[in-house]
Amino acid sequence: MTEDAAAAAVAALLQADGIVTRKAYTGRCNLHATRRGLVTVDAGIIDRINAIDEAVTVATLAPLSPVRAGGVVATVKIIPLAVGQGVIDRCAGEAARGVALGLRPFAQSVPP
Repeated sequence: MTEDAAAAAVAALLQADGIVTRKAYTGRCNLHATRRGLVTVDAGIIDRINAIDEAVTVATLAPLSPVRAGGVVATVKIIPLAVGQGVIDRCAGEAARGVALGLRPFAQSVPP
């Protein structure tokens, strides 16, 4: 699988409500917030994905970081020019364990 296809595939595994992927390029695929909020991160899932193979790296904002609509929440980088499907399948297995990334919307304040 090419680096762009692999980056897009892993990023798609991490999408959640309020978080979308953009087109992969040069082996990188960014995940962006669709609204303002606080980023939630399951560090265990991210760490296990990062431990699968040195070819795949996922980097995220720190948990509970504020983000604006359109802001980058995480990035997936594929280091070599190609990755085997087995690596992507193992990433899918880890991503299926829970919600790796989330976006909590800011609470709406109600005037008294």
